[in-house]
Amino acid sequence: MKISPTRVLFASVINPVHKKVPVLLHNEKPICESLVVLEYVDETWKQFPLLPQDPYERAKARFWAKFGDDKSIRFVLLTEGKEQQEATLIALQNLKYLEEELRGKKFFGGENIGLVDLALGWLAYYLEIYEEYVEENRVPPSLRQNPTLNQIRQHEDEVAKAPKALSYIMQLYQILFSPGYGL
Repeated sequence: MKISPTRVLFASVINPVHKKVPVLLHNEKPICESLVVLEYVDETWKQFPLLPQDPYERAKARFWAKFGDDKSIRFVLLTEGKEQQEATLIALQNLKYLEEELRGKKFFGGENIGLVDLALGWLAYYLEIYEEYVEENRVPPSLRQNPTLNQIRQHEDEVAKAPKALSYIMQLYQILFSPGYGL
């Protein structure tokens, strides 16, 4: 996969600290970093809530989204040998925590997709994409077929196929990309 010089320049101009995407441009103002972007969307477009109304549930959602970001499986791929084995054990334990949180629910937030689902949905596909485009046979087998990742993938696939979710995504897309929003 090639990253164009234009994209790198663009990201470094609008996200001068990390020089990377994602960056949401809204009214010609950059909003940087995935979780910050999701919270901005939640606060800006109230008709599409991503966080629960209850303050305690909001705090829990923020915790799990940050947990997935900070304690994710991608760190396994940055190590080798014994370090990778140790990182894999930690990743598997962290996936068990996520599995417990998801147990008995359709989505992390219950019946509706929310911030945590959007923030962690990439976990289910990250390893496959990494092996396909970056380095084959790099992912430890214990992570490749992890039940938690498979469960998240199932939920993400269900969301992608659901007419209500598709309608929701299309409405959000129309808002984000309509004239006057600076996108």
